[in-house]
Amino acid sequence: RFSYHARVMQDLPSRGHGPIRRLDSSSRLSSSLPPELMAEASRRLGWLGALFAGFGVLGHFGGRFLLAGGSVSATFHSRDLIFVVAACMGCALYVVSRRELLSQTRLLDMGLVFYVTSALGIAASRVSLSLPHTPDVLFGLVPVECVWIVIYPLVVPTPPRRILIASMLAASTGPVSLVLTAVVSDSSIDRVDLLFFFSNYMCAAAAYLVSRVIHG
Repeated sequence: RFSYHARVMQDLPSRGHGPIRRLDSSSRLSSSLPPELMAEASRRLGWLGALFAGFGVLGHFGGRFLLAGGSVSATFHSRDLIFVVAACMGCALYVVSRRELLSQTRLLDMGLVFYVTSALGIAASRVSLSLPHTPDVLFGLVPVECVWIVIYPLVVPTPPRRILIASMLAASTGPVSLVLTAVVSDSSIDRVDLLFFFSNYMCAAAAYLVSRVIHG
């Protein structure tokens, strides 16, 4: 009798260990987001990608086309390539979301890459180092990427830790683009220009707080 119970106790860990391990590896994001919220986030991400690809491209190039007096050569720049890539990513996210080509976990991971890439595309396409007069500055006060940094977590629920890392990367795209532009054009950067991007990091903090409120 003792040997029978000993064999049963030895078999129990080996029988139960496999399913527990599979459950843990397959629900790393589910433990952070409820399944129904995760499904809603995937659906919203697809629509956000489609809206960015449509209205984002229209606003980005349409406004510049009008300011350039209808000149196509003055409307498109090589720096706009990153923005075009982000718009293509938005279209791809919409298709993947609608046809369920990827798991929800993978789709939301791609969404964070799209989040940072889009901010980089907006920041990298600035016309000049004269920040208050560039067309991608909102009312001459804050960079346009600030709006994007806050909108994403409002539309797509994301775990706070992940949105904090992604929003800080997105906020850094403005200063990095400014520094690289200055290096390439051999221009100087005023400290006031760098302070201009302080609002980026304020919006990144706001994005984290929004995610905390939604996540509970």
